Amino acid sequence: MADTRNKPSLVVYLPTAATLCAAWLGFFATASIVAAAEPEPVPELAELRPRIEAALPGTLKLLQASAAEYTRQRDCFSCHHQALPSMALALAHQHGWKIDREGLTAQAQFTVDYFEPRQEKLLQRSGVVGGPYTAGYALATLTAAERPADATSAALVQYLLKVQEDDGRWRIRARRPPLEASHFTATALAVRGLNDHRKAESTEPDSSEDVIQAAIHKARQWLSESEPVSNEDRIFQLLGLHWSGAEREQLAKRGQALLATQQADGGWEQEPGLGSDAYATGQALVALRQSGCLAADDLRYRRGVQFLLDTQQEDGSWLVESRSRPFQKYFESGFPHGKAQFISISATAWAAMALTHAGKIP
Repeated sequence: MADTRNKPSLVVYLPTAATLCAAWLGFFATASIVAAAEPEPVPELAELRPRIEAALPGTLKLLQASAAEYTRQRDCFSCHHQALPSMALALAHQHGWKIDREGLTAQAQFTVDYFEPRQEKLLQRSGVVGGPYTAGYALATLTAAERPADATSAALVQYLLKVQEDDGRWRIRARRPPLEASHFTATALAVRGLNDHRKAESTEPDSSEDVIQAAIHKARQWLSESEPVSNEDRIFQLLGLHWSGAEREQLAKRGQALLATQQADGGWEQEPGLGSDAYATGQALVALRQSGCLAADDLRYRRGVQFLLDTQQEDGSWLVESRSRPFQKYFESGFPHGKAQFISISATAWAAMALTHAGKIP
């Protein structure tokens, strides 16, 4: 009988050969798929600009008209219909776009009229529906209109100083994603508000420059040490670090983390599996551009811009479906998309800011 203990049998070789064959077939199949899925070249910024110039006028007009209609029908301050449109319009104005400056002034006055009677409550850590998130956006609205610091902005600053957590953050009070869902959002907006209105005169003993700087420093520490989970977290972590004066290396690190989540279509998604939309994409581009992490003519920024241009509606808006349960009674504000109008006008404001930043190469 022949000894076969150290001799390989055909049974051993056949699976190996089959595996190698399958591997090669898989390689060629994958190569074919990759070749077939080769993305089309992304236009240079100079080629995208005519589309941006055609896209923005209608968007800005729609934002301003809807914001004005909101103040005619409601008497409470709004982040989605006032703050974000005001921020978008102010940025467009800075880049040379013609807007109704009186409309911005009116939005700021509406904001003051809402918070002025609440000054005493603000100093008692109350009086703000939505908490520091809303206070931060209210101050951003005043900044957009270039309204000088006054007693009302001073009271909002004091409110923020009084409600800051011991660990340095400001807490989100509501749970209405994506706008109101992140401590990073509340913290970043508070930092921006303190920075923009730190010179507001106040009779409070803890209103000195040193106190405000200490609050911003604590916030920067929390922002730098905390790990984001959602797209909203990553965006406002980056913005908050930028507004709080973080080191360049730290901004670059967080910017790269945000860039790593860009999708194949050039956009960003609010949460994994939801697909890219104008809200997440506009936010990401604005955060990356304003923090200095991405130039407007960078391929990755252009991919995002192209996504926005390709998904814009004919009326100048962007549609994003709502994820939150209704909070306010429904009304028509002149902005399209029915019960998805709040998130859609927010998305449109962020998208407009992202396109505005692509208007010129710095």
